[in-house]
Amino acid sequence: MKDNVDDMTRKGRRNDIGPYGTKSCTAKFTDEQIYKIRENKSSHWSVCKELALEYNVHPETIWSILKRKTWKHLHDPE
Repeated sequence: MKDNVDDMTRKGRRNDIGPYGTKSCTAKFTDEQIYKIRENKSSHWSVCKELALEYNVHPETIWSILKRKTWKHLHDPE
């Protein structure tokens, strides 16, 4: 069994957590939008509310992006 899992992982066929980011059918953002949101270094609630209005999402969604609770697979470009 372990050999099968290791082989599946090595070949990139393992998908325990399902699609994420733009590969998810429920994604509301593009990678570029996430980078733009993260340009705001402040996660103060007023900033979250302002960005939430701009992107038509709940402020908690923006807060989660800024705190890297979601979209954590994206790393800031260097």
